[in-house]
Amino acid sequence: MSDETASALNELAHDVGRTKSGASLAGDLAVAVDDATRVVILVGGELDDATQAWALVSMSPARHRAYLQDSSDRNVAPEDYGNVLAYGEGEAPSAVEREAIRCEYGIELEVC
Repeated sequence: MSDETASALNELAHDVGRTKSGASLAGDLAVAVDDATRVVILVGGELDDATQAWALVSMSPARHRAYLQDSSDRNVAPEDYGNVLAYGEGEAPSAVEREAIRCEYGIELEVC
């Protein structure tokens, strides 16, 4: 957790302790934690012209749950659910692209 996130959570807990009920505190803390946490997923699919493509997407856990639910029965745009960190054509990132992702984001991708 970053110092900024920890500070925000401490401030929230302090403020809530003075002004809100326990139920409200739990809700506020859940939102703060969800906002501070990221799920990074590698998704694949087809572009409009039937070209295979992939995207590495960072999103909150709540947006990840929504993405999984929405994408189970229809095509969705990953950028509507989070930040696209990297993308490209093909079924998966190449070795060069995986190395660039590792260097920039510290994420090791194993493509099966």
